Amino acid sequence: MKSQTAKTGVAIVSAFSLACGYVMADAWDLVPGFFTLQTPASAAAPYPTVESSLLHNQEVPPLPQLQQNAPTPDKTKLATALAKLAQDPEMTGKVSAIVADVATGEILAEMNPTRPVAPASVNKLLTATAVLAAFDPDKTLQTETKYADGTVYLIGGGDVLLAADEGNPEAVIGRAGLGDLARKTATVLKDAGHNAVRLSLDTSLFAAEAFPSEAEAGIEDWVMEASPIAVDRNLNSAGEFIGAPKVQTLQIFAEQLRAAGIEVQATDEARTPESAQDLASVESAPVRDLVDLALRESDNTLAETLGHLVAVQRGEMADFAGASAAVLAQLQDLGLNVDGVELADASGLSESNQLTATLVGQILSRIGSCTDESCASLLSALPVAKLDGTLAARFNQLDLGGKVRAKTGSLGSVTSMAGLLYTQAGRELSFVIIVDDVPNDGAYSLRPLIDATIAKIAAA
Repeated sequence: MKSQTAKTGVAIVSAFSLACGYVMADAWDLVPGFFTLQTPASAAAPYPTVESSLLHNQEVPPLPQLQQNAPTPDKTKLATALAKLAQDPEMTGKVSAIVADVATGEILAEMNPTRPVAPASVNKLLTATAVLAAFDPDKTLQTETKYADGTVYLIGGGDVLLAADEGNPEAVIGRAGLGDLARKTATVLKDAGHNAVRLSLDTSLFAAEAFPSEAEAGIEDWVMEASPIAVDRNLNSAGEFIGAPKVQTLQIFAEQLRAAGIEVQATDEARTPESAQDLASVESAPVRDLVDLALRESDNTLAETLGHLVAVQRGEMADFAGASAAVLAQLQDLGLNVDGVELADASGLSESNQLTATLVGQILSRIGSCTDESCASLLSALPVAKLDGTLAARFNQLDLGGKVRAKTGSLGSVTSMAGLLYTQAGRELSFVIIVDDVPNDGAYSLRPLIDATIAKIAAA
C-alpha cells in the first residue's frame, strides 16, 4: 500500500496497538474500562470485598504505574536470583524457570526451561487458554429438559454450578437453578396435559469415566467425579464432595418437579431420543466467568469440566484422555510449542502431567501482549498478590501487594507459580517458577523461597 492508503494502514495498526495497550492497562486498573479488577459493589460477585483484602492486617497498596519506557531489569541480577533459588540450602527439589519482558518478548533469564516438569495447578493456565480459544468468552452452558413418550429428560450441558432451587442472575455459582428449570418444565407439561411422567437424566455429553485411569489415591477428596451436570460441584455445606453427582442431581430435580405439581413415577439415566421435544432450559454464567472462578480459586472440578468441554467442541471423546488431547491441540492451533508436553488431566492434580516452563511462558506472553478478548479474560482471572484467590495469603512480608498476578500450584512434590509482575521501575515481566520432584511431600515448605525469588525479580 502506498501514499494515503499506506498512511491509513499505519493509523489502523497504531490504533490497534494502542487499543491492546489500553486493554492491558485497563485489566491492571491503571485506566478506566470494562476489564477493571477493582472490587465490584455487589456482594454476590465472585470478587473479594475490601475487608477480605485486609485479612492479614496489611493494606494492599495501589497498583504501580505502567511505565512504557521503564528500563529492562539487569539480566545478571535475574540469573543470579534463579541460581540462588536452585542453590538454596533448603531447596530439595528441581527448579525450572523463565523470566521474560512482556513488551518485547525477550527472555531475560531461564533455568531448565525445556525440562518436562509436573506443574500442579499451573496446568490450569493451559486449560483456561484452550477454553477461551475454543469458545466465545460470552458463551453460556445450557441445562435443558425435553419430553418424549411420557418421559422428561434432564440433559446436562456442562453446568456443574447449578443451584438446587432458584438461580441467582448476578452470581457465578448458582446462576442457573434446578428449581427454576423444574417450574418452567412443569408449566409446559401441565399446558400439554401431562401431570405424571418418568424422569431420565442424560449425561451423555461426557464419557462415563469418573476419574483419570491412573488417578492417585484420594483424588475424590480434591475433585468431583466427571459429570456434565451437578449442583454446586456436588459439595456439602462443609465444602466436601458428597459423591455420585448424577444421583444427587437426579434426586433434587425429581423433588423440584414434584413440588411444582408433576408426579414423578420413576427415575433413571438414559440418552435423550432424537424425537424428544423441547420443554425448558436455564443458562450458566458466561465461560469467561467460569474460567475466572477456576483460576482465581484453583477449582479442580471446574477445570476438569472445562477441559471436557474443549474435547466436545473439538470432536474428541469427552473423557480425561480426550480432554488432554483437545487442550494440547487447541494450544498448538494458537501457535504454541507443545513439544515434550504430556497431559493426564485438565486441573494439574496428576503428577503424570508433564509440561515445560517454555510453554507456560509462551502463554503468559500471549496474555501480556493481549491482542484479543480471550486473553483479556485470562489476565483478569489471575489472582492478585495480597488481594484475592490463591494469592491472598502470599507475599505477606514482601512489598508485592497488587504488583503480581499469577497462578499458583501445589502438590506434595510440586510447588509452582506463573504470572505477570511489575518491577519497581514499572516494567512488566512474565515469570514461571516450577519446583518439582520434592521428596517426602515437602513442597509446601518451599513456597517462601519462591516468593522471595519473585521479590528479587521485581527488584532487579
